[in-house]
Amino acid sequence: MGRSFSGRAALLSPFDRLIHDRQRMLELFEFDYQLGTYKPAARLRWGYFALPIL
Repeated sequence: MGRSFSGRAALLSPFDRLIHDRQRMLELFEFDYQLGTYKPAARLRWGYFALPIL
């Protein structure tokens, strides 16, 4: 009970400003996120409602 939590994680919204700039996300985190909600199933990479974890 005496141990403190030393890390954090956050689910990012698909409309978060960090994700909005795709080129920046690719350069900083080597991560190419695309919202799949309106894509045909054949073009999906992660699923319709995948959220990035930071």
